[in-house]
Amino acid sequence: MTDFPTTNPLMLQGLLSDENHDDWQVFVRMYQPAILRMLCSQGLQLSDAEDCCQQVFVSLTQSLSNFADDGQPASFRRWLRRVVKNSMIDSIRRSAKRPKAAENTEVWIRLTQLADNQSSFEEAWQK
Repeated sequence: MTDFPTTNPLMLQGLLSDENHDDWQVFVRMYQPAILRMLCSQGLQLSDAEDCCQQVFVSLTQSLSNFADDGQPASFRRWLRRVVKNSMIDSIRRSAKRPKAAENTEVWIRLTQLADNQSSFEEAWQK
């Protein structure tokens, strides 16, 4: 469903260095379109998906040093999926403080299903 780039481990190491501005620009150009497509496929409007995507990158700057390759295929993608999912959940929690849409709308239902590990969000990242 969503094409994700292959991440070079050297790029990830570069993101952790003190002189990483260029590495982050390349990383964002590579991953932002895929993350946005994934967020929009889960029912977020583009503006909300862009906000959430930006939060994903903020989270990554704070937590990338915690990533440990487990030696399995798509290790980084699976780790990134958790970061994206957590950002979506945080976004939902923040939006709960704002006026809500009707609880039976398609978007509301899809967002509340994110906590389900069998959701289409989880399945899409496995492809």
